[in-house]
Amino acid sequence: MISHFPNDPVFDPEIIINNDLSGLSDRSARLFKHWILELSRGRTFFGLNYEWPGNRWHPNLIVPEGFYDTYVFSWGLEDWDHSWLREFCITHPDSQVVSISDTPLRPGYYDLPNLRCLVHHCWHVVLADVCSYDQTPFVPSMHRSYRCSSLVNKPSYFKALTTAHVMMHHRESLLMSWNTNKNQEICASLAFLDIDLPARPELHSLIEFYHSYLKHNTVALDNFVVDRMQFFDSNHPGYIDCVVNLSNETFSQDAIDGVPMPGPYITEKSWKPLLGGAALMPLSRMQTYDYMENFGFQFDYPWDRSFDLIPGDIDRFVAALRVINDIFAMEISALCEAVAESSQHNFYHIRSQAFQDRIKQINDQHLQVFLHQYR
Repeated sequence: MISHFPNDPVFDPEIIINNDLSGLSDRSARLFKHWILELSRGRTFFGLNYEWPGNRWHPNLIVPEGFYDTYVFSWGLEDWDHSWLREFCITHPDSQVVSISDTPLRPGYYDLPNLRCLVHHCWHVVLADVCSYDQTPFVPSMHRSYRCSSLVNKPSYFKALTTAHVMMHHRESLLMSWNTNKNQEICASLAFLDIDLPARPELHSLIEFYHSYLKHNTVALDNFVVDRMQFFDSNHPGYIDCVVNLSNETFSQDAIDGVPMPGPYITEKSWKPLLGGAALMPLSRMQTYDYMENFGFQFDYPWDRSFDLIPGDIDRFVAALRVINDIFAMEISALCEAVAESSQHNFYHIRSQAFQDRIKQINDQHLQVFLHQYR
């Protein structure tokens, strides 16, 4: 498992049976220690994790034999394995299962009588540690060399189409990477692009460009070095030398096979632009702007944000491409001036105690509502 902070140990799931909290790591203690035992009901098993697993952590989780009245699982910062959780609930029908996640659920996602879900944000703890050693300087927008950055290390079909779009239409003042060296199996899975998407004429040329060029090449523009960056290397030209960053989030689909997925889903891909003082253009699940504004961030940008409210994945993506066109059509001086206040606010807010306090306040509100309903 990769360690993401200086001198960090390798993190494994932390197992607690009944009331023994002595084994919690420092960060887990900050997250869970003062309230987690309030979730105990009868004989309780806790499996707590919030670091990035190298893989899904539950295959390494050994649930002791015997009956437990309650199982409490925390999934950490990455998306949980919904199929595993559903199967676990079904195979333990006489136990109550509590799922703690950083990611909010869409209404109607689960319909399991023994499952309770609690949204408890974890990112503020990670970001506090990042900022404790981060030396990223604030660079005003007008002093940045590039209009936009678009960084892709692990391809998906929305990332493929975004990369095709900016390469075909907006190479000027663009810092970008398309890294396929270590992800050939992912790239190979993109072969379904031309049949998986609805018949949208505006996407046909992008799909063709993917098949003819991107599928076979690793790309870096303007001598940008294509590397697998440290997860929180915000002191990086993609974030400190570009006015706007296209986030290319891990998941862009709000629904898969008609099932509403949890979200918005925020990873380091959305936090690093804010840490680096760049404006955020989210290519992700819907309502990313509203979700992050609730944490105290500011997105007073000169483009139409309504694309972020569109529930249809393809419709939202096509609308986002139009916004990207608008960003590149603006005079660079006007763009820099228009995003400057929000970019500076977000750079300092993410490093502030006010941000930490806001997340803790939201977590406490979620917990109180949950406990009121949790009988």
